[in-house]
Amino acid sequence: MHGSVRGAGVSFEWHDFKTREAFDWGRSFHPGSIEVCLNLEGEGRGSSNKQEVVFVPLSGGFYRQGEQPLHPLIRNSIEGQNEKTAVMPPIRLTSRQQLLLASLRDAPVLALAQPVWYQAKALEVAAEFFFMVPGEPELFCQ
Repeated sequence: MHGSVRGAGVSFEWHDFKTREAFDWGRSFHPGSIEVCLNLEGEGRGSSNKQEVVFVPLSGGFYRQGEQPLHPLIRNSIEGQNEKTAVMPPIRLTSRQQLLLASLRDAPVLALAQPVWYQAKALEVAAEFFFMVPGEPELFCQ
């Protein structure tokens, strides 16, 4: 949809397909970068150091290909300690996160302004996922 990890430092990609067999995303990861997965439907799995995580519908999480694990994951990346691969267990997407995800499909600005708009959205995604207080339940009515 927008950007390039190597060029802009940020990339938004939208994948909408189904497979009959397991699909290995590992080769598409960018070593040393932090990748955010926002899953609307279907199921995805990730693993690192014998730890497996499952992305169920309406879940999100992030991971990093390198050498040091983090939620300290983010800290180590910032500190330049990029040697260890790590995954964060997926979380259920809140309604606010679902709205953020939906907004990424159609940038509401002119094409000329889209690079700035997507950079702002990348910061919003980072704020939403990297600085969350874990375990805080979302208030909802049924």
